Amino acid sequence: MTKQNKIPLMTGLILAFIIVFIGLIGGCVAVRIRNSRMVVDGGVVKNWRLKGYNEEIKSNKIVSFSYEGSGFKVSCELKNNNLHILSTGNYINEKDDSDFSIEYNTEDLSFLDKLQEIVKEYNISLNNGYEYEVAGLPPGYGDKISVIYDSGEKIWKYSNQTNTIKTEAIDAIYNAFYDLAKANGHDFISNSSVTLNDDENESLDGTWKGTHFGSEYKVVFNDKNIKIYKDGELTDDTEYTIIDGKIVKNQLKEGKTEAKSRYDYEEFSEISVLSKRNSFTIVMYFMKDSYSIGNLIKE
Repeated sequence: MTKQNKIPLMTGLILAFIIVFIGLIGGCVAVRIRNSRMVVDGGVVKNWRLKGYNEEIKSNKIVSFSYEGSGFKVSCELKNNNLHILSTGNYINEKDDSDFSIEYNTEDLSFLDKLQEIVKEYNISLNNGYEYEVAGLPPGYGDKISVIYDSGEKIWKYSNQTNTIKTEAIDAIYNAFYDLAKANGHDFISNSSVTLNDDENESLDGTWKGTHFGSEYKVVFNDKNIKIYKDGELTDDTEYTIIDGKIVKNQLKEGKTEAKSRYDYEEFSEISVLSKRNSFTIVMYFMKDSYSIGNLIKE
């Protein structure tokens, strides 16, 4: 072999060594398998399941429904002309601030029609089959929903970062299962006597402080005025009102002439809405990009 032939050979060996070395370093990145897909911690996986997951659902007869996210998990399944119901969660029912777990059967099959109304009203089949996962995130973010019909059609969406359905849809699902539980002699309450302030005449006056994802929040109530500070900067200085147990900005959304629910009001700049948990705690709800909550303690 001539000297000229040896140089490309040596160059190739060096390049091979570098590639192997980089591969060994890359091996330090944790890899796990989920549903036959590779998920690298710190990376992102997107997947559209096209087959069998259409946005247009022809059937109206739900046989199985489940939702998990925003601090609670609910499900119902049709079995032998009965519905098997499971509801678990924590800190989602603002009226009690409690963990709960209930399981029961009911013959009220009209509940399935109620769930179908929610699916239709909030267009839950939009982006059907969508999955989005950011590897390495802690639990408690995002949501997943599964709906199965008698025709075999399915709705399935999942994300571990943000919600896949509207906040209004989440509230509707929660309220539907809550109302069904109450109608069957159950409640989403466990070892709790805390009540929510929904009395517009009860004063909130004073200063309340708390943190949320590293930011310092201060809320000052004075008569019907509210001032909200984030990290020392004033973000809101306006009047507030209380509706449906929520402290909201006393300003109707554009195009609204009357308030039928809290959704008819504008949200505050940083915090979406607030609610009083007890005499010394107010809950901040952040719902602009994803759902999360934080507590304010009265000084």
